[in-house]
Amino acid sequence: MHGDMRGSALLILTAALHAAEATPDARAGDHAELRELMSRAVGALNSRSVDDLARLLDGTSRLTFIDASVAGSAPAVAETFARWFAPATGLAKVEFAPVVDPGGAVFIGPDVAWATGRSDDRYTLVDGRSGIMPCRWTAVVVRRDGHWRIAAFHAGINVLDNAHLAMRDAAWKAWCWAIGIGAALSGLIAGLLISRMVWRRR
Repeated sequence: MHGDMRGSALLILTAALHAAEATPDARAGDHAELRELMSRAVGALNSRSVDDLARLLDGTSRLTFIDASVAGSAPAVAETFARWFAPATGLAKVEFAPVVDPGGAVFIGPDVAWATGRSDDRYTLVDGRSGIMPCRWTAVVVRRDGHWRIAAFHAGINVLDNAHLAMRDAAWKAWCWAIGIGAALSGLIAGLLISRMVWRRR
């Protein structure tokens, strides 16, 4: 009897596993659309195409970038880009490279989902120097009129360890070396001049 029960349980478990493997992901289509949405958003950001990005936003979108600026419309995004790439910043280009965390998007309703991930973004300065700025991000998407749109996005960086600090430290070290070498040369020249003056007096 116990053997029959164990055999029945094993058959039920095996059938359940086969059924799970055979059942397609009910949200597979949504996952594919969200991957396409992210690809288009990254392309728009990297090319600084505000119009292309605007087509991917929900009417109530809020985008929070790593500099804590918030944009909720195409004009606001354009202002953010203008501020980032103003001559005073020295920034020439940003290449975003987001990757979704394992598991992908989490659906909390028929038309609402969120996802998290990381992005190793490359920031290039006008003088040619560049560095990777790792960040973490969270996005919320909603489906409007049959299409997925970005409702909210927030990115954050490690304020204690990032490419900007690394480049600043490198510049500081180079400046210190330049001062040190300059001081050494100045001391050497001053010493030679003093020695020459003393030699002439003799």
